[in-house]
Amino acid sequence: MPADDVILDVVGADEAREILHVELQRISRWRHEDAKRNEHKRLPPVYTVVKCSPVWVRRDIEAMARNGNHPNGFTPPPSPSPLLGTYEISQLLKVDKSQIARWRRHGPSRNRPVFPEPATEIKAGRLWLRTDILAFARARAQQRRAAV
Repeated sequence: MPADDVILDVVGADEAREILHVELQRISRWRHEDAKRNEHKRLPPVYTVVKCSPVWVRRDIEAMARNGNHPNGFTPPPSPSPLLGTYEISQLLKVDKSQIARWRRHGPSRNRPVFPEPATEIKAGRLWLRTDILAFARARAQQRRAAV
């Protein structure tokens, strides 16, 4: 698994557009062209997808902006993704997205676990570490079993 600094130093399509100095539509077109050819000539491989939005490692995008490739190779996409957006959390925990908002509003309490803080944020939204969300889910399940 990559180091945490790599996991958290990510960019979405809007940030990639700014780094590469191109229009957002060009990013989308490049992604589709690369996918058709099954190669990464224009963009590095997508690190993860958050709510249908691609997320790349910043240093890979910056390397593409400088010289068209990364001298040490691109960061391989992990499986499963270490980063989750609100949509992915709702799917993983089988709850509505509004429930996540309620958990975030609740502060520390003796009788319920605290929802973790986002690990990072891109223009597309906040991102949490999968490990933090799974720890929250385990704590929540233990708390619910103890209450019964």
